[in-house]
Amino acid sequence: MIRTGVLNWWWVLQKDLRIESRAWRVWPRLVALGLSITFLFGYGLALPPSLLPTIAGSLCWITVCLASLLTLSENNMSEKDHGCWAALSQYPVAPSSVFLAKLTAHAIGLAILQSVVAGFLLVLWEIPVVSPLRLLSVMLLGNLALSAIGTVVGAVATGTRNGQGILALVLLPLWIPVLLGAAKATSLILSDEDAEQVWRWTQFLAACATVYLAAGIMLFEFAMEE
Repeated sequence: MIRTGVLNWWWVLQKDLRIESRAWRVWPRLVALGLSITFLFGYGLALPPSLLPTIAGSLCWITVCLASLLTLSENNMSEKDHGCWAALSQYPVAPSSVFLAKLTAHAIGLAILQSVVAGFLLVLWEIPVVSPLRLLSVMLLGNLALSAIGTVVGAVATGTRNGQGILALVLLPLWIPVLLGAAKATSLILSDEDAEQVWRWTQFLAACATVYLAAGIMLFEFAMEE
């Protein structure tokens, strides 16, 4: 049973990674947008050094939010138009395997984009990373939470008439706690301040990721039926 689930997960993941690679026509524009905003805040507004870690954390997660929303919308609509969702519903694959595969593919794309944007911000503003493991943990938990709930809502929105509008309308309120927690934790880590607060925000992100992941596993079957 476990072996079959892993094989099904890997099969769906390979398919989704191929689809994700076609969305590189979106990722470069998003990276360019993030870099443009970075230059604007970094040079145009002459921000004091004390504010740079806070701005860097917020900009990084704003870029991730935009990328996630646009990629979910494009990929889900593309799969609907090509009949992929209908085929998956008929294929003998557990909905949980489909959910985990789509979540993994989306999280990988976000991690790549986030690495580029965060790396550029750190180099441009010369921000030292004192706790790289904490920063990596926050990024992973944030991406997991965003991808988990985004995968479920994206599947539901695919079966509606105005899928893109519903996707943004439903997702943004669910994402706000994660984005606020991730941005706050990232800013604290880059500022090298109050390790206790960083730990609390990391626990909050872990709780959000756990709840969204559990909800996705339980609800994705009904989302596919829609």
